[in-house]
Amino acid sequence: ISTRSSVNGNSNGCASNGINQFYSTCSGTSMATPVIAGLSALAKEYFIKVKGIQPITPLTPSSALIKASLINGAEDMGFGIPSFTSGWGRANISNSFPSYGITIPTSSTPVKEVFFLDNPFTFTSSGQTYSFTLYPYQNTKLKATLVWTDRPGSFFAAQNLPKLMNDLDFKLTDPSGNIYNGNDFTSPFNDQFDRLNNVEQIRIPNTIPGPYTFTVTAYNVPSATFSQKFAVLVNYEIPPPSITISGIPSANNLVTFTLSDQNYPNTPFLFYMSLGSSPGISLSDGRIVPANGDTLFFLSLFLAPVLGLSSSQSTTNNNGQAIIQWLVPSFIPPALPITAGAVLTNPNVQLPYSIRAISPAFQFTTQ
Repeated sequence: ISTRSSVNGNSNGCASNGINQFYSTCSGTSMATPVIAGLSALAKEYFIKVKGIQPITPLTPSSALIKASLINGAEDMGFGIPSFTSGWGRANISNSFPSYGITIPTSSTPVKEVFFLDNPFTFTSSGQTYSFTLYPYQNTKLKATLVWTDRPGSFFAAQNLPKLMNDLDFKLTDPSGNIYNGNDFTSPFNDQFDRLNNVEQIRIPNTIPGPYTFTVTAYNVPSATFSQKFAVLVNYEIPPPSITISGIPSANNLVTFTLSDQNYPNTPFLFYMSLGSSPGISLSDGRIVPANGDTLFFLSLFLAPVLGLSSSQSTTNNNGQAIIQWLVPSFIPPALPITAGAVLTNPNVQLPYSIRAISPAFQFTTQ
């Protein structure tokens, strides 16, 4: 766990046979709090550094989002989820946060994805709703958790009544019109409503193609004075990356690149070029990972005019295709090796964490 005292022998019931003389191992229920505290800190760091949440106040990202992350990634310990024995399971935030950009996804397997909302809407009265839609890959698992920090109740309230001040409902409608209610884990999955807890979860073991629409409803928010925010985290999988790039250099040094990925329509590409050498790290399947420190030319508003780049979204289809033209500037010498490529990325998050898919490299020489 953390560095231990160098005092001779064991202390506080911890074993001294740790990794080395500076560490010890401890177990038991007393370790639950420090472990969860550490995981919570890692989750907060992930949302700030990887997902780009700005820590405007010490309360962002919210405690509800951190709690949703811990619960959504928890694993069954053999008692079912949830259970009175092990709650939502053993915490494992590696299930909540995909590792693309660190472990580059291959072109043959679905990509693990995380979708989250942190206080996207404030309920001020009962009956209000908030919805969003995701498109998971078919035949994969989906898991979603809604969490809200409820308003404090009255000390004088009757102890035999439900303690929720504000009660939200979580609902999922799949592409076939089937409805799943939060915390209803028995067939038909839509005839029970949770009126006791401020955590609701939905699990789909095998997705089908099409849109999955989530709806959060204010079942009971009686007053705008005691409004209610919430957080949602969804783990699911998206189709395998299949980005391709091709280029046609012409005699007048006008190069036309075509980038496409039919699995990701309307998703931004990050186009890059490296002059004279291959950028980044070469993968065994022919793709190249842009790495920190590489000299790359990115297709961006401020670099495009300087490099003679222009881009346009294809108007003939809607399959994620983009066309980029490059008029090689006069300061680029002839017969210079050039490598071009594209990554599917979140432009608001810095490399390498934002990488979701990578194209094979396209190499050519100037005329």
